[in-house]
Amino acid sequence: MAPTGSLADVGPVQGPHDASGGPAERAVRRYPKLRGLGLESVRSYGAQPYKLETWLPGESGTRQEPRPAQLPQQGLGVQVFDRSVTPQDVYADVASHYLRQHDQALQGYYTEFVKTLTPQQEKRLHADYRYSQQNEGTTMPYDQWVHQVRLPAYFRGYVFNQWPQDFNNRVFTPEQKHLLNQVRDYLDVGQR
Repeated sequence: MAPTGSLADVGPVQGPHDASGGPAERAVRRYPKLRGLGLESVRSYGAQPYKLETWLPGESGTRQEPRPAQLPQQGLGVQVFDRSVTPQDVYADVASHYLRQHDQALQGYYTEFVKTLTPQQEKRLHADYRYSQQNEGTTMPYDQWVHQVRLPAYFRGYVFNQWPQDFNNRVFTPEQKHLLNQVRDYLDVGQR
């Protein structure tokens, strides 16, 4: 099945063009759950200190970080800032920000995951928020930040093997690891 949507190559891209397409294009080819979403992509290497940003339909960004003009306002988009971004990184970001709201099974898994948060994890989330305010310039209210930024990061960090195993063992309960392993299977993400 051919990927849908066009994937633009814009921004301060340097070096030889990748004939196989960018990481978003390769992700659409590799992961069936990304097909049919009309995923658009922009490569803006070096424009931000983090690796990538998923832009939800209708999301315009902020004055400091506006949605790229090359991504249609009502479409789903990914902006890639780092050359090291892989197709799995794109899949992880889209799954944790978009699919968790639009795929019924994933929505159920995510809702269940949030319900299992312990008091210690809630305390850690507040500490993460203070760190983000002091070191990353976060200005959005905690409730918005935790639901748009941090909980999706916790969800994808385990499922997509983005965090060290010792961290996962310290932070997630056995019940959560069991649930997140089910998500890993559902999304067809390879094990470490």
